[in-house]
Amino acid sequence: MFKNYLKIAFRNLIKNKVYSSINILGLAAGIACFILIGLYISFEFSFDNYHENSDSIYRVVATSDRDDNYDGVAKVTAPWGESALLNIPEVEAVTRFVFHGTSLMRYENNRFFEGNGFFADSSVLEMFTFPLLEGDPKTALDSPNSIVIDEDFAARFFGDENPMGKTITVSEETEYTVTGILANIPDNSHFTFDFLVSLTSYSHPDIDDWIVWNQFYTYLKLRDGANSKEVEIKMEQILDTNLPEDYTRNYEATLQPLTSIHLTSNLWREITLNSDKSTLLVYGVVGLFVLLLACINFINLMTARATTRLKEVGIRKTIGAQRGALIRQFLGESVLTVFISLAFALLIVDLILPGFVALANSSFDISLMLQPLNIGVILGIAFFISLMSGVYPAFVLSSPKPSAILKGVQKIQGNVSLRKGLVVFQFTASVALICSTLVMQKQFDYMQNKKLGFDKEQILTIPIRDFSINPRYEAIKDRFTSIPGVRDVSFSGNMPGGSDWGIPYSAEGIDEEDEPSFRVLAVDHDFLDVYGMNIAEGRGFSTEYSTDTQGSFLINQEAARQLGWEGEAIGKLMSIDIDPNVLPMQDKPVVGVVEDFHFRSMKETIAPVYFFIPPPNWFANISVKIESGRTDEVLDGLENAWAEFDPVHPITVSFFDEQYGRLHQVEENAGQLISYLTIVAIIIACLGLFGLVAFSAQQRTKEIGIRKVLGSSVQGIVALLSKEYLLLVLIGFFVGLPLSYYWISSWLNQFAYQTTVGIEVYLFTLGITILIAVLAVLYQALKAALINPVESLKSE
Repeated sequence: MFKNYLKIAFRNLIKNKVYSSINILGLAAGIACFILIGLYISFEFSFDNYHENSDSIYRVVATSDRDDNYDGVAKVTAPWGESALLNIPEVEAVTRFVFHGTSLMRYENNRFFEGNGFFADSSVLEMFTFPLLEGDPKTALDSPNSIVIDEDFAARFFGDENPMGKTITVSEETEYTVTGILANIPDNSHFTFDFLVSLTSYSHPDIDDWIVWNQFYTYLKLRDGANSKEVEIKMEQILDTNLPEDYTRNYEATLQPLTSIHLTSNLWREITLNSDKSTLLVYGVVGLFVLLLACINFINLMTARATTRLKEVGIRKTIGAQRGALIRQFLGESVLTVFISLAFALLIVDLILPGFVALANSSFDISLMLQPLNIGVILGIAFFISLMSGVYPAFVLSSPKPSAILKGVQKIQGNVSLRKGLVVFQFTASVALICSTLVMQKQFDYMQNKKLGFDKEQILTIPIRDFSINPRYEAIKDRFTSIPGVRDVSFSGNMPGGSDWGIPYSAEGIDEEDEPSFRVLAVDHDFLDVYGMNIAEGRGFSTEYSTDTQGSFLINQEAARQLGWEGEAIGKLMSIDIDPNVLPMQDKPVVGVVEDFHFRSMKETIAPVYFFIPPPNWFANISVKIESGRTDEVLDGLENAWAEFDPVHPITVSFFDEQYGRLHQVEENAGQLISYLTIVAIIIACLGLFGLVAFSAQQRTKEIGIRKVLGSSVQGIVALLSKEYLLLVLIGFFVGLPLSYYWISSWLNQFAYQTTVGIEVYLFTLGITILIAVLAVLYQALKAALINPVESLKSE
């Protein structure tokens, strides 16, 4: 019996090739999109869950309720963690990480720049589940200059040799001894690394200061049954004892659960750029919409085609078929079609997964789909679609008496209104997606074209690897500017694009509690010229004034506004509140006000910034302004010149505009991904409309033939078949408008600087919607209208 059911199902698929193709391809596309989005969301929610103690590990951060464009700082000073371990009984262990920084590492003749590593406490390998393939996790990072490397690092440097006990030379100065080999860190970690160096190897003059050197990512493992909120209270008590009142008034210690960091934390100085739940929600809703559109197509066409099988039902009942057998037959056909679609969907997923992963800036692979939960969800969705589309033909068509069917008395009309409603829903969703995609693209264009307040084009950046060259920075600048094609050169500690510093300051006449939080740029005399920043008041730094070096400030216009110095900032005194022996910048005048510029992304309002010229040993970057069209020539010249000053470290050059562009990379990737999903949704909606019009034309073949015999024109018949569906499309457009406006407004609110949503967006959406609907309807309508009425009116 099952074999016969299968034969009948395949025969029906082959007999109705157009409908079968539309059903299978449309549903396959929808399921594929849903699987891809679902895998991505599943991967994002899995971050850091692989740690055995994940539920008891927390990160300590300094949060703030000040209006400083960020909610706090992800890094704290070294004593925070030490004091928590010593003074809070609920804290079982502490681990701290400090960025190692990029260094030239060498083993024999193998030399590589390595920067993806940390200095870390020896407790790290016991607190976190980072399995050691070789070495003892309890002692691997006890001794100074010990290094633990991962498998890839080991293969890169040592090949087939056993690295244990071998020595790696760093910057031709320091030697690290390999004491452990790690399994590669899973990608679903909120931070990854290639190597760890013992924290006892790390030194800094302010390492014991409670405020100044906040470079430590600090994690606590709490004892079983400990309450994180109570630990926070005790941590606050420790801070009250050891920090000045103005600091504790503005910042407080907060414990972040390890598994929540990737999706909920967006602090200043995060280890890596985190994701967020709102973005995943958008992806999930769009993916669900695409699947719903595909399901609606499938259900519409399955139920529409089912009405043509009444005579089959009548004949089969006449020769003895039971209702149960008919129900199983129709449900079986639905299941077969859905699972054929699922097979195609899995093939699509396999083909486009690499491109999708790159677009989503993620790193999961097809193996994620093989997890039991994900397999269950995919199969559950397939069976649900099968039941939804098979229930109507199975239960409704199997109920009439065979005599009524064969006499033509029994008619099935009850699903017409449902089909129309589903078409309206399809185009409501399509309109919302089209509008959203257009506005997202408009916002990205706005961000690309908005004046930043500085020039990011034609600038090359070079990180300084060997700081012993810094005292010769003037000689380096002279050598670089002699290279044909180089216009200007600047040394700086940091640059626009989020690499700002926070250094305590005080300002003349401003109470501590009223001081806005400033960002800091440590620059040389030529920085403003290289980046094309303009002076609004006063002057910029100049070599003509010897007092500018460690003796004067520049501030931006926003800083003048927030300090209440508009129009009178020149000559006001400011101080950098650190040891004068380290930086003698106390009571120095403001000599100029720089026009506001976008230091960070468009999500944030322009913040107050001050500039100063530091000692040469503060410089970490070189910015080179070059002439357009001479990049290759300049790069060759820079490489030769660099070797004269730092023959040990090869030059590393980046394009500043590419670095700055990464500020909005996540949003742009999201917009591009949603654009692709919108295209898929539109195609699916058009396929459904195409199939329904074809079915309608087939059902009305004799009516069309009679109309033509009575004198109807081709245009009239096309209009007859088209107007009903075009009206449904228009209804979908007007229902989709408020939905799209609500979502677009919510999405735009994440940007401090945003484009306007004009009427042109909705007019363009209306035009696109009508165009795609007309194209979907027109072919089938013309085909039906051009049939010879003699053929239309032939009897069966």
